[in-house]
Amino acid sequence: MMTPWSRLIAIIDFEATALSVDADVIEVGVAIYDRHETIQTWSSLVRPGPHCRWDEQAAAVHNIARADLQDAPVPRFVAGELNKVMDVAAAYCDGYKYDAAWMNNLYRAAGIMPSFELKPLEEMPRTHMRIVRMHMGAYLERTIIPHRAGPDALRLMKAYCYARGKKPAVVEAR
Repeated sequence: MMTPWSRLIAIIDFEATALSVDADVIEVGVAIYDRHETIQTWSSLVRPGPHCRWDEQAAAVHNIARADLQDAPVPRFVAGELNKVMDVAAAYCDGYKYDAAWMNNLYRAAGIMPSFELKPLEEMPRTHMRIVRMHMGAYLERTIIPHRAGPDALRLMKAYCYARGKKPAVVEAR
C-alpha cells in the first residue's frame, strides 16, 4: 500500500488496447514532482475487460502483449491505488483528448470516481508555457520515447523540470 507524498505537480500517462477513445486502459503511470525536489514515480498494468477491442497496431507501439495482462490487477484495484497516489487537485497529460477518455474508461470500469482532475500539459502551473514548451522540446528531442505509461510520464516530468532549471532525483514508489 502506498502512502501519500508531499506533492507539487503530477503528470500522468495511459496506454490502451487501441488508439481510440473507447479503448480499455492497460497501463497507467505517474510522475510527481514533490516539495523535496524529487520525482516520485508509480505505474501499473491494468487487466482489460474480456471483450476489449485489441488493436495490434497499438500493441506494436506500446509493446505490451495481451498475455502480459493476464495477471495484471483489475481496474478497480488500479483506480483505487491511483487515487491514493494522486493527492493533488489536478494531474497533467500531453494527449488530453485520449488521456481524458482513457481515464474516464478506467474509472468507469472500476466503478469509482477519480480523486483528481485531468488537465492538458499546457495548463501546468508556475510557468510561462511558451518558454517551457521550447525547453521541453529541446529536452524531449534528446530522449528516447518508450511508449510506456510510467517512463513517458517521467520523461515529460523531467522535461518540465529541465525547462524550470531543475535536475531532481527520481524515486520509484514501492
